Amino acid sequence: RRRQLFSLFGFGEELIALVLWPLFIILIIPNYFSLGLIISFAMLVNVFATLYIGRACDEGDRRMVLRSGTAFTVVSWILRPLALGGMGVILLDSFYRVSRNMIGIPLVASLYEQGRASSVTETVIFFEMALSIGKILAGLLCLLALAVFPSPWPAIFFIASAFTLLYAVGKKEG
Repeated sequence: RRRQLFSLFGFGEELIALVLWPLFIILIIPNYFSLGLIISFAMLVNVFATLYIGRACDEGDRRMVLRSGTAFTVVSWILRPLALGGMGVILLDSFYRVSRNMIGIPLVASLYEQGRASSVTETVIFFEMALSIGKILAGLLCLLALAVFPSPWPAIFFIASAFTLLYAVGKKEG
């Protein structure tokens, strides 16, 4: 299960998205009303895209959706240092949320199938342990970037993009 373990380490990217990306947004957009509008718009776009992605995973090649989502999410992380205003943040956050769902939906569906085929408890414990290890590694690398670089944001976003690439190393289905 080594490939699957490394693939699940990709969830370290999620720590950066949930903790450090909002801090970056607040530094770029200090007005809370504008910030609320931006996040609301990004979530609205995400809801409709998620419905489409779910249907694509049910009817098509889940692996292709996962790989496409990985590529798009990497691009979203690489472009983040260029987000210098509200519109840039809206576009990047919306793009990220949609592409992240292109990873999450097929990945979680595969985990459910694996749990159903073998042991649910074993699958859940394996997933949670890999997820925790990935987030710890990402957190430590981000702390290092914060300590070493005077302007750490590009390094942090690069770390997130590197963790995102790990999603694509999982084993092929079937």
